[in-house]
Amino acid sequence: MMTPQQIAFIVSQLQLLVVRINEESESLEEDRMDILNSSRQRLVENMTTLHSSRKLYQAVRLQYNFIASNYRNQYGVAINNLPIFMMGEHVERTRTVINADGRRESRRYHFWRLEHPFLNDNDENQVSSYRANYRMGKRAFEHLVNELSAHEEFNFVAPYTIPIYIQVATALFRLADCHIGYRQAYMLLGVSSGSYNNFTTRTLKAIKDQLGHLLTWPSEPARANAIAVGFGSNTRDRLNGVIGAVDGKNFIIHQPSPPTVGAMFRDRKNNYSVKLTAVCDSVLRFTYIKVGDSGIVVK
Repeated sequence: MMTPQQIAFIVSQLQLLVVRINEESESLEEDRMDILNSSRQRLVENMTTLHSSRKLYQAVRLQYNFIASNYRNQYGVAINNLPIFMMGEHVERTRTVINADGRRESRRYHFWRLEHPFLNDNDENQVSSYRANYRMGKRAFEHLVNELSAHEEFNFVAPYTIPIYIQVATALFRLADCHIGYRQAYMLLGVSSGSYNNFTTRTLKAIKDQLGHLLTWPSEPARANAIAVGFGSNTRDRLNGVIGAVDGKNFIIHQPSPPTVGAMFRDRKNNYSVKLTAVCDSVLRFTYIKVGDSGIVVK
């Protein structure tokens, strides 16, 4: 049987051991946080430029693979499709224009060449394609970013600004899945609530200003007739005399406040949403869009 002195000695040794374990745990946690912060810093530094060198590009891609797989192993969630992995290179291209006097002239312009290391342009792939995650193909996404880059909303001068292609991708990612809220955006995308809202508002305003002229109702008889021909056929066994296909969708939103106002936005599926009504022509071009109505829209 042990004496009180022996018991006291053993207890003191155990206490010292616990202190050492705690100190080592804190040291390991600090090291882990340092590694994580270092990885995040490298991610921020690398995601602004897609280097021309193939070796550098492969190094960045390996780093992204490590971050994505580490996150999946730690939290059990796949993040390979997120906008933070989007990479871009600002290249210079040349195009030929015709001057007022009829002479041809070559002009240089800047163009964003984009790449996502985990997504492909196979529209049939429902998991890892651009269309499945951003509702448009890679070529369309690249074209959209280059169209919006000329807008004043994306005329950035501050250092360490999130690149335009990640801002646009974040907005599209949000619109593609309306259930992603501010908290999920911060945890998954690393985007604060203010930036999350700014990215969306900025992208939508730029789309309206830069591309809004493409969305017009077919008021000219020739255009309306061409759309009707597209819906119909020579044998008259399809839709005839139709100039638009209409559909609607509920876009999920956060509950507006106060509750008395928010109740007006509750839909039949018990979600808070706003209505979208859209019309497209025979080749899937939008000709009419209306947002915000509750119930059936009649025009």
